[in-house]
Amino acid sequence: EQIVVKESDLLRFGHDLRRLREVQVQPHAQGQGETPPPANKFELSFKSAFAQRCRAGADVRDPWEGLQNPEFSREHSESDLVLNQVWV
Repeated sequence: EQIVVKESDLLRFGHDLRRLREVQVQPHAQGQGETPPPANKFELSFKSAFAQRCRAGADVRDPWEGLQNPEFSREHSESDLVLNQVWV
């Protein structure tokens, strides 16, 4: 039998195997100062995830559907004439 414990627990409980079994560190737990393993080995890279999101189906809609053309429905003013003057 192999029991993995922290150094502080070993110093505190000494040779009391029952107490050491209670506080043993699980094999998948990370120790202090270690870098965590990759979260999921099948996780997509940023570039691949971005490309997948770009290729995903989008809600294609016309934002002007059901609305009139604003050029035909707005009031004409004198400033419209300035923009379309003929230069001589």
